[in-house]
Amino acid sequence: MDKQCINPKELFPSVQYGFSQIVVSNPGKMIFISGQVAWDENMHIVGANDLKVQTQKR
Repeated sequence: MDKQCINPKELFPSVQYGFSQIVVSNPGKMIFISGQVAWDENMHIVGANDLKVQTQKR
């Protein structure tokens, strides 16, 4: 199975913790997204206690 690991620079550096933010596999184009928290690239909480702010694209 062919797979592509995606780790956007806008998210914290997860590779150093042993996982990728997103993995896309072929054939069939299955996408796996890791559990997310409201951290920015510096591991600071974004929109504490505000789900709307946490889920908006920045």
